[in-house]
Amino acid sequence: LKIHVRKKVPSPAGLGGGSANAAVLFRKAMQLLPEVKENEREGLREEINLLAMKTGADIPFFLQDSAAIVTGIGEKLEPVSVAKHFGYLIIPPILCSTGSMFSQLKKPLQTEIDSQIYIRKAFKEALYLVDFINKSPGDMIENHASSNNELANDFRPLVIEQNLPLQAFWTRLSKLSASGWLANMTGSGSAFFC
Repeated sequence: LKIHVRKKVPSPAGLGGGSANAAVLFRKAMQLLPEVKENEREGLREEINLLAMKTGADIPFFLQDSAAIVTGIGEKLEPVSVAKHFGYLIIPPILCSTGSMFSQLKKPLQTEIDSQIYIRKAFKEALYLVDFINKSPGDMIENHASSNNELANDFRPLVIEQNLPLQAFWTRLSKLSASGWLANMTGSGSAFFC
């Protein structure tokens, strides 16, 4: 088997480019398998999802055909429907290794109760984002400016602290967010969206 990867998603930028590439390989492997009987197809899909998750926590998301709210370590997927709108993706020439960012993220161990509270808060933020995207562009800005909602990203303070050029950039971008544009850093950085 010979593989040639033509990267279109910059890496590392916190956009899941490497995981998306791995998901393509998993999909191709499924196509190369001999015909699977209909009653065995679901079991095979579950096995591939487990193998994908062991390879990378967010790979199962990229195996899906729809947008989803992802919880757990990437294994719990709740499909959602979102409207298509334009936005901006800003990719600075600063690379942030996902592995390095995770190793530096020092989160305290959570109790079962803390974990449930965190998941509910994250799920509420994700539903807000889906609702935000499904509005018309004019309503998006008006509603976000008056909502006082901000999406959290635990990596953002860490990445910004380590990269002085990003500090000034985030200061400007967060002013856009305060005026109604939804803005944040993608994944473990260093790209931003608004």
